[in-house]
Amino acid sequence: MSNKTSTHSSSKQLLLIAGERSGEEHAMSFVPSLLKSDKNLHLVGVGGDELKKEGMELLYHLDDFSSVGFGEVLGRIPFYWKAFHFLLKEVEKRKIQNAILVDFQEFNFRLAQKLYAKKIRVFYFVAPQVWAWRSWRTEVLKRVVHRLFCLFPFEKEYFSQRGFSRAIQIKHPHFHFYEENKMAIEEKIARNENRLKIQKILILPGSRSSEVAELLPIFLKTIMALQEKNKDSEFEVHLLWARPELKERFGSIVPSFITSFVGEKHLTSQLLWGEMAFAASGTVTLLCALFSLPTIVCYRLSLFSTFIFREFIKYKGYVSLPNIIMKEEVFSELLQERSDPFELEHCFLKWYHGHDLFHEVKRKLASFPSLLSGDSVNVGELIGRELI
Repeated sequence: MSNKTSTHSSSKQLLLIAGERSGEEHAMSFVPSLLKSDKNLHLVGVGGDELKKEGMELLYHLDDFSSVGFGEVLGRIPFYWKAFHFLLKEVEKRKIQNAILVDFQEFNFRLAQKLYAKKIRVFYFVAPQVWAWRSWRTEVLKRVVHRLFCLFPFEKEYFSQRGFSRAIQIKHPHFHFYEENKMAIEEKIARNENRLKIQKILILPGSRSSEVAELLPIFLKTIMALQEKNKDSEFEVHLLWARPELKERFGSIVPSFITSFVGEKHLTSQLLWGEMAFAASGTVTLLCALFSLPTIVCYRLSLFSTFIFREFIKYKGYVSLPNIIMKEEVFSELLQERSDPFELEHCFLKWYHGHDLFHEVKRKLASFPSLLSGDSVNVGELIGRELI
């Protein structure tokens, strides 16, 4: 946390809250064009190293904010309470009039209400998942949010049907990966069209230490079992670490036959290389779908988080984003107790021995990119025009 007095009193200061790494990725999709639209803008708030490079003044680093699961969040309530009120005091001290809240739903939803009460214009980037649970929040968002940015077509439809005319669907921030690699993706699809057996497997165990600790051992046990039972098949397996520190913590448990890659700069090349993937549920599954990479999606919550989810959240639909968007189980989902080596191996072998079934998945993925292209709007320029 920074306690320094701002040296940007002559600038137009704008609060930006991106409390998770994925939130910073989203913010980086529009911040450069926003800053270009108004040279006097000075960003201040919560973000990471990439936003800092853009000149943002960090009151908190996103690494201090990130948590996963209800249990971990509950344990950090005192920190969030202190940060919440510190940020509000900074808003008053700096006479900030505009705020961009990026994802980080629980914290930002409450902050939006407080900011609105202070007559601050709120731009909410990545609509909260009110379609899954706590739909009453829709009315609050209609009242306190000036502009709501939706990433998926069904979200814009959901809000529009409920009278929120200021909700728009934008191009998903990850869509540029597809646009930059479209020709290579098409070449990959054509090259693998008649391939009979899966040989190249990509492991994507997640970006948080807690989910990597849960899922990586399961993925590795599955791969070793497949290697042992299918000695006539030559599997090539690559493991991609979302962050270098994850390799430092978990690298010692990775068998020598798996080639590891450090850093996300390898992600697109690996998505083009792979024929299928084991992945933690998250935004990376969108990239798997965009790159026509059939994926088995796994996720595990703590016992406490599982209890909360089952008892208080009534959403019963799909969990992985590609399945939610396509409204069917295109990617196999193995959640909670089903995330084990036996189930994972069973799902893999259905695709491995079922040539037609595997290619049906790829056929369905062909239409996926069109669902994320969004409305034709430059988010940074739009926000720049509507600042007060």
